[in-house]
Amino acid sequence: MKKLVIAAAVLGAFAGTAQAQSSVTLFGVVDTNVTHINASGSESGSRTFEDNSGINSSRIGVRGTEDLGGGLKAGFWLEAGINTNNGSGGTTSTGNGAASGSALTGGGGLTFNRRSTVSLIGDKWGEVRVGRDYVPTFWNAANVDPFGYNGIAEIPDLFGGKGATGATQARASNGVSYLTPSTLGGFFVQATYAIGGNASNQNAPGISKNDGDYAGINVGYQNGPIYIGGASGYTHQAQTVEAGDTHVANLGASYDFGFVKPDFFYQSATINLAPEQITTNVASIGAVVPVGQGEFRFNYAHASGKDLLDGSHANLFGLGYVYNLSKRTALYGIYARINNSGDYNFALTQYTESTVPAIGQSTSGVSIGLRTSF
Repeated sequence: MKKLVIAAAVLGAFAGTAQAQSSVTLFGVVDTNVTHINASGSESGSRTFEDNSGINSSRIGVRGTEDLGGGLKAGFWLEAGINTNNGSGGTTSTGNGAASGSALTGGGGLTFNRRSTVSLIGDKWGEVRVGRDYVPTFWNAANVDPFGYNGIAEIPDLFGGKGATGATQARASNGVSYLTPSTLGGFFVQATYAIGGNASNQNAPGISKNDGDYAGINVGYQNGPIYIGGASGYTHQAQTVEAGDTHVANLGASYDFGFVKPDFFYQSATINLAPEQITTNVASIGAVVPVGQGEFRFNYAHASGKDLLDGSHANLFGLGYVYNLSKRTALYGIYARINNSGDYNFALTQYTESTVPAIGQSTSGVSIGLRTSF
């Protein structure tokens, strides 16, 4: 009996140690809404449909860490987007350029399209992260967008169309990133390099061996109510009349006063086509205002074109209210409108079933939805 008790104690201590040294977490968000969109000059004119990711991205994931000792940890993160309206997986890309599978594909089986990384993490020196992950320029938009880079009123509605930043707008595949530790008093750096993964003799028309190579960096400060960051990213693509090297630079800033959280954002994106280039500059101001058991969200953004897009402008206006039923669950309603001029025809909900207006025309929409998380 004594031996059994001792053995049980030893096993219990070992299990406790193992549990303390490693952790695995299952997490997710389910966000579904009904959206109605009107688009001037569009062939479909208007559309009512069930959509997802109105204020948060619908997803399911698993993440974990293992303590390796000496201040060193190993980590992994697998996160899949979900189209909650039909149960299919979110879009993904196998590479970052035309030759390496930059086209977004999905609507079928579940893929870890949002993030799939493995890491080595040091308490003092930071983290080296490998795999598919968010690019540095993504965070300055996501952290200061009142609508969280989601839904019909998100700032990225003015990133798409002519002058789009392509497959690396939010994420890059085949990447290696370095992130500074959390011990720098709020200062941070993320540097990322990703490869297209093409053969060295890949030189077909419109394709090159460097197609899909990406490099970017974000430097900033995040502490308490303050966020400020400046980022730059460059994606190499072989020049054609529809694609080419893309450079994105942006700034994001916000301050949470408690009674209001104002947000500011500016981005310039240039794509070098053959034989010319197009540039879209986007500036936005927004705010989140707590009211009652929820909050109002407001956003105004302006896009202006240069080079081939001279004289093109677009204005985005978004207004929404999120009512919190609990810490995890909320009801929401959002109204958004885009007025296009010149050669722009930006549409609402760029990643989903939006109705695209005719060139120079306007579009507006309403979403009513429910979000819960675990």
